[in-house]
Amino acid sequence: MSQLYRGIAYTKTALLHFIIYLTAMFTIELNLRGNPVPIIISRKDQEGADSLYQLLTAAMQGDGEKVLHLTCDKQEGRKIAVLGAEILAIQVSSKTGNPTGMGAGFVRN
Repeated sequence: MSQLYRGIAYTKTALLHFIIYLTAMFTIELNLRGNPVPIIISRKDQEGADSLYQLLTAAMQGDGEKVLHLTCDKQEGRKIAVLGAEILAIQVSSKTGNPTGMGAGFVRN
């Protein structure tokens, strides 16, 4: 393999990783009592996803009477209000532009 070809292949790989980094979104799924479909909220960065996770777990552990007003980074203007006592489970996952054929979750078949 020529030196030039290796350089081009490395540049393409680095560019692909950079594009995946830019398009990465973090998804927070909320499972609510009596609702079979999870509510999905997107954050653009790890820090935003982690802070939302901390806010939601604090609402679950508190008295549960707190109403949380949430927005989504992926779809501007998307809003939802959730009662803290109704949250049963929270899952945070990273969504990249890399198709793996597997959905979010802990169980992989």
